[in-house]
Amino acid sequence: MKRRDLTGMKVGKLTVTGFSHKADNGNLMWNVLCKCSKEVKIWSGHLMHGHRKSCGCMKHGMAHTPFYVRWHKMNLRCYNVKNKDFNRYGAKGITTSERWKDFVSFKEDMFDSFNKHVEKYGMSDTTIERLDNSKGYCIENVTWGTRLEQSRNRSISKNITYGGVTKHITEWAQDIGISYGALKQRLHKGWTLEEALNKEVLRRI
Repeated sequence: MKRRDLTGMKVGKLTVTGFSHKADNGNLMWNVLCKCSKEVKIWSGHLMHGHRKSCGCMKHGMAHTPFYVRWHKMNLRCYNVKNKDFNRYGAKGITTSERWKDFVSFKEDMFDSFNKHVEKYGMSDTTIERLDNSKGYCIENVTWGTRLEQSRNRSISKNITYGGVTKHITEWAQDIGISYGALKQRLHKGWTLEEALNKEVLRRI
């Protein structure tokens, strides 16, 4: 019996992108893309009968909250080739950690710090940014920042001249015994070069 092609079928937030495989129990599994950018494999029966209408993102009840929107946009610029920012992110190899492809895991890691930043700076001035712009989004490489801090972070020069000596920022970090990300965070928080290159402990936000 010829398999019915479900490619292009839309159910709720889901769009079928192609056939995946036949499971051991005989079920036909399909590759499906959710509007939240997550890709899942779903049995054809659940699709045809409307039993599944999302990858599961609708279950957490946060699909339209500002926190969810920040996670969603992060994934779009990393994985959606049609996104206006994809060329600056996904096309350059910037991705999210495997854990953060799942919204619930992202929430577990970042929701408390998000709320604290919003309380201090306001919702519109709370952005997610990477400490090291050459690396992707993961718990070790991101922080919540203001728009001014984000702008400053992008403008930080990779070569720093201090005391008449010019070195790459990674060399300065190595010389003073801290990580590249920690030094960059100092600079984008507005520390002077003297403070950033001489203090031993990273000041807390």
